[in-house]
Amino acid sequence: MSYLFKLLPLSYCKKMLAFSKSTMPLFFLFVVASLSIVSCGVDCESAKVGTENFKSSTQDFIPYQDGQKITFVDKEKQEFVFTAKKTTGISKLCTKVLCKGFSDPFGSTPCEYVEVPWISVEMRSDDQTKIMAVGLYIDLYKSESMLFYDALSTSYSDDANFASGHYGLDPHFSSPVFDRTTLPFADPITLEQSYTLDNKVYQSVYVSQLSGNKIFVQASKGIIGFEIAGELFTLK
Repeated sequence: MSYLFKLLPLSYCKKMLAFSKSTMPLFFLFVVASLSIVSCGVDCESAKVGTENFKSSTQDFIPYQDGQKITFVDKEKQEFVFTAKKTTGISKLCTKVLCKGFSDPFGSTPCEYVEVPWISVEMRSDDQTKIMAVGLYIDLYKSESMLFYDALSTSYSDDANFASGHYGLDPHFSSPVFDRTTLPFADPITLEQSYTLDNKVYQSVYVSQLSGNKIFVQASKGIIGFEIAGELFTLK
C-alpha cells in the first residue's frame, strides 16, 4: 500500500485530502492525512515541451480576413453574399503521457505537450440560412509521438442539408511514410487534379462529399463552390 501511494501524483493526494476533510470523520481524516504525508510525493504535472507551426503553404487555404464579404452565384447568376468571421487559437497535443496508470481522477491526464495553432473561418449568408466553415489545425500522425501533420476541415449546413470533410495536408516529418488512408477521418476529402465547375476548369481541387452534398476548396482561393441538394453555387 505504501508503494502504491508513492506513485500517486501529488496533485491527486492534495485533492483526496481536501475531499476527505468534507466527508470523513476526524479519525479517518487523520489516517488519510498520515498516509498522504508519508507516501505521496510524486508531483505529476503537465509540461510544455515545445511549439509547432503550420507549414508555409498551409495557410494559403484560408485567404480570408475577418469581416470579409464573399459572393457566390447559382446557375441563374443570383448572388449569395457571405460574411467571414475568422478566429485563431492554440491547442495542446499530448506527446507523452506522464505517470501512466496513476492519472488524477479529478482532472485531465498529465502530459508532456506541444502547443499548436488553429485557424477557423465561419461564413454566414446575409439571410442567415446558410453557414459554411473552413479550418486548419495540426494533429498527431501517431499518438504520443512528435509526428505532426497539417490538416484541413470544411463544413456546410442549412435547415435541411449538411456536408463536411477532413484532409491531411503536409506532414512535418519524412519518416515514416505519411499514409493519408490511415488517418481517422469519417468524412475524408478527395484531391482532384482538375475539376469543372460551371464550365470552368480548376486545378488541384479538394472535394468534400457527404450525402451527395459537396464543398470545393482550392489553395489561395479558399472555398470556390458548393453543391447542395443538386444545386451548384460558385465563387463570383
